[in-house]
Amino acid sequence: MSVSLPRLSPPRWGALRDRFAAAERSLWLYALVVLALDVALTAHGLDRGFVESNPVARAAMATFGLWPAMFALKGLAVAVALAGRRALPVAYRSVSPAALAAPWTVATVVNASLLL
Repeated sequence: MSVSLPRLSPPRWGALRDRFAAAERSLWLYALVVLALDVALTAHGLDRGFVESNPVARAAMATFGLWPAMFALKGLAVAVALAGRRALPVAYRSVSPAALAAPWTVATVVNASLLL
């Protein structure tokens, strides 16, 4: 007697991709909001005596000051994401704001939890 296993359909990556593509404008807005929160919470933490854990950001802040360094570093990240977006097929362009938002969301949550 043989047992037949049910056939599993492949994941619906196309539907997920389409949903992300439709939400690209919202993802960009979210990325910019968490960028601002990350910068504001970082500045607040530094004012309270915390130390920046990113060595590149720490060196840039020591050399240029907090606001010029943050503006340059975050601006560079956004510029790279915009350039990468142009290189991607239209259906995958929402990856760029999602890739920015993910680490900035983590940084914002970590900063907020340390400041509470």
